[in-house]
Amino acid sequence: MFGKKSKLGEVVNKNVNLLPFLRRMELKLGFGDKTIEEICIENNINIEFFIELMHLIVKKYDFNPKYINNFETILTINFLRKSHLSYINESLPKIEQLIVNLQELELSRMEDTNVLLKFFKLYEKDFHSHINYEDTIIFPYILQVEKNYKLKTNDLVIKNLIKDNTIKNYIKQHDSLNEQLNDLKNLLIKYFQPFQNEFITQSLIYALYDLESDLLYHELIENQILFPQVNKMEQFLLNLGSKD
Repeated sequence: MFGKKSKLGEVVNKNVNLLPFLRRMELKLGFGDKTIEEICIENNINIEFFIELMHLIVKKYDFNPKYINNFETILTINFLRKSHLSYINESLPKIEQLIVNLQELELSRMEDTNVLLKFFKLYEKDFHSHINYEDTIIFPYILQVEKNYKLKTNDLVIKNLIKDNTIKNYIKQHDSLNEQLNDLKNLLIKYFQPFQNEFITQSLIYALYDLESDLLYHELIENQILFPQVNKMEQFLLNLGSKD
């Protein structure tokens, strides 16, 4: 696979799906022959965190965590928050603009394009609600758990907080943001009659697939890195001071 001595440029050349990850890590291309370790040191990036996320993005469901106990959750949370901003400021506006372009070019199909835009607006509303909940409720909760984990104090308040808000409960109700995206794709691929402008239509489908793929990585980072980190800390705090 690859490790800290691997040349980052060669790894990216073989795994183009790493590009959004690199952009959110604020790394610009032009790596030359520098290793992952050299790039991380130059940019003050935690090497184990960087490699762990790279491995997850490349391996997806075959990913086996190796370093998740070696870095703080704030690193993962900050990355996920940057992803949220990217979706809001880039991915969603791009999709909406393509739908509007299709409307303007397909005046005879106004009924269909209106349906498409309506579906998208509903999705966008649910999307904002989902990530707002993570940003304002879930992430602050995780950081509070981590703060108490570091202090290792037997605190009844934090124990009750965990019992009421355990990350396992959130995982159970953690709805995927990809289901409604699939509905949007199906409108174009299966149910609508073909539009005259194939370029805009296919560009829109590609944009939907790109967002869907990105969201998959987002969910994997949460489910395979962040949430296991939190679950371990929760269990430690709940067991703290208990008698064997």
